[in-house]
Amino acid sequence: MQPDTTGLKPPMVLMNSGQLAIKHYNDYLHLSIRSDDSRQTYRSAISLFFRFCDASDIAEIIDIEPIHVRAYLDHRTKDLGRIASARTHYSAIKSFFQYLVEKDFIASNPAASVAYAFVDARKGKTPIISAQDVRRLLLSIPDDPHDDERPAKHTDLRDRALIGLMAYTFVRIGGALSANVGDFRYDNGTMWLDMVEKGSKEHSLPISGAPRAFLEDYISACGLTDKNAPLFQSANRNAQLTGKRYDRGNSRRMIAARAKALGIAGDTKNHTFRATGITHFLESGGRIDDAQDIANHADSSTTRRYDRRSNQRLVEVLKQVDY
Repeated sequence: MQPDTTGLKPPMVLMNSGQLAIKHYNDYLHLSIRSDDSRQTYRSAISLFFRFCDASDIAEIIDIEPIHVRAYLDHRTKDLGRIASARTHYSAIKSFFQYLVEKDFIASNPAASVAYAFVDARKGKTPIISAQDVRRLLLSIPDDPHDDERPAKHTDLRDRALIGLMAYTFVRIGGALSANVGDFRYDNGTMWLDMVEKGSKEHSLPISGAPRAFLEDYISACGLTDKNAPLFQSANRNAQLTGKRYDRGNSRRMIAARAKALGIAGDTKNHTFRATGITHFLESGGRIDDAQDIANHADSSTTRRYDRRSNQRLVEVLKQVDY
């Protein structure tokens, strides 16, 4: 059995460790991680760490020591400047090695003794867009399959539903893409969406207003009746849904292309709508603890990192500096 890696040539440090190591690697990814989004993130993190080990001439997993884990974290934070991803990579590496310890494949977890200080940014760097740009983006997408001049394709309805869901509910792209058709349910007339989000956390949200209309139009027009099928699906060249789950890489390219076509400045991507939605919610008088609950954050300090209201205040204040 070949290891489930990122699609490149498998890391030698894993291959050299034998078939049992490969089995544990695959079992860890598919049996221990429920969320497809988290699985993809952890797979990428562990694979990149193993490739770092290859470049460091480490022969097998059993040869990996705490100093190698620390060197990799230094590489991501100091050489690449990716502090946020380094924290995620550390969690993935530590969790995988702990799994190997529990399976008696290695005697101790080389990541467990690594004490690493990750510097927290007061504000996140995810780009946001204005409420007007969100509205322009949604209105630019065709929404009527029977319009003679500009009929909506299946992909148009899918894209409007996905963008609307993220913009109005702050949902993570991984949570949205994890949903199946049957994960939408009605309770006393209210639509609810059940998801599996980051860290395999279950999250349910009521869906009303515009995003509910977008989703109901999409589900109805595309004939999505199989409750076990992915809600958001990839499409063929004819813009017909394939029944296969849509992935976040393609969703990011879709969003970037639609934003660029409208002249929306900046790097608009999946996570933009999470930061934009939280900021707009707070600007409109929403409470931080409510935003925390909607965003499914364990701590309000994480929610505050998405609050960009102070950015505009600083822009206006600094305009007063003149010489």
